[in-house]
Amino acid sequence: MTFQMLKTEKGKDMLCYDGYIFLKEKENDTKSIWKCNQYYKNKCRGRLHLSEGKILKNTDHNHVPNSSEIQVKKTLNKLKDIASNNSDMSTQSVIGSALNRIPIESSGQLPNNPTDLNFIIPDEMTKTIDGNLFLQYDSGINTERILIFSTTRLLYLMTQCDNWFCDGTFSSAPSLFYQLYTIHAVQYSNV
Repeated sequence: MTFQMLKTEKGKDMLCYDGYIFLKEKENDTKSIWKCNQYYKNKCRGRLHLSEGKILKNTDHNHVPNSSEIQVKKTLNKLKDIASNNSDMSTQSVIGSALNRIPIESSGQLPNNPTDLNFIIPDEMTKTIDGNLFLQYDSGINTERILIFSTTRLLYLMTQCDNWFCDGTFSSAPSLFYQLYTIHAVQYSNV
């Protein structure tokens, strides 16, 4: 199995191998040692030793691999790469271009779309990538179900804004729902 090198949000090297993400811990003339990115969060002691592009040692982890996290990191890297190489592209074009490059098999990481309103939202789908609460309200299983998505930070920012822009759309709503309603706020001349 081969490994892949990506960049962290701060531009540091990140190594992906066998469903795990590693960050460089130390390096000398002969090899580099990489520690699992779950070292601080889950106290994972997983390490990988690399020399001249070859894996010398790969120790056990205390958690399961997370290929969907790697896919997210790859997509973010693609977005940054496209944006830095195409300054004339709009934000929507950059995102569309990156989304078109996501492998089809990654869609298998998502649960099937529900067929009726009697669905339970898995806990991992109620949070942002960094673990912050995203599903703020669920009216519960009924024929007039309402879901409200936002982060706590964005809700706070909205309380600081004098102007809100609201819009309802029917064509973009998921098939089980009647309407998608969005609320936007202006802060520092940005919507």
